[in-house]
Formats: sequence, structure tokens, C-alpha cells
Amino acid sequence: MVSMDGTPRESSGRGEEGGASLLDLIEELHTSALVGEPDDRPADLAEHYKHYLYGHPKDDAP
Repeated sequence: MVSMDGTPRESSGRGEEGGASLLDLIEELHTSALVGEPDDRPADLAEHYKHYLYGHPKDDAP
């Protein structure tokens, strides 16, 4: 069996014909989405999300 990142892994035996179960795949997606620590993110991310996502200029007005 192959994981989402393409590396081989052992079968848990819980899925159909030795494949990964849906819960295993969801858990793997969840853990792969947790990349980086909150400290790696800008402190003003919520306030200036358009700047970080789309490149808009930062609005410094309150």
C-alpha cells in the first residue's frame, strides 16, 4: 500500500482488500495539513489576510 505522499506503508488490515480505511486517509490528510507552528505565522495574519493571500497592500488604517 502507498500513502498520500507516495511512500510505501504497512497495511492496517482495516480497509477493503488491505487498503487504507477512510479514517486512516482522513487522519493522514489532517496531520499533513498541520505544517508549521503558529509562531511561524505573521502576528497580523488575521488583520491583513488579503495582503498575505492575494498580495494586496496592507491597510494601516484602524
